Amino acid sequence: MTQNPFGTWLAEARAEKEWSQEQLATETKGEVSVKTISAIEQGRIQDPRLSTVESLCRALGRSFFAEAQRYNAETLEASA
Repeated sequence: MTQNPFGTWLAEARAEKEWSQEQLATETKGEVSVKTISAIEQGRIQDPRLSTVESLCRALGRSFFAEAQRYNAETLEASA
């Protein structure tokens, strides 16, 4: 499977915190499983639920909307 942009971002954000997938799952307070985190990072889940994305962003201390804006800006810049 190929990684999707969110999966790549998730793996990078998790690595910045030096967290394992297990630690991230714990930080979501049971809202997202290790299996789901792994599937997103590996590209097996290409379009995670909004509630999953929000839980992961919250656990990582990131703003969902700020990250979405950053991603959109980078995507537009890359396609120009």
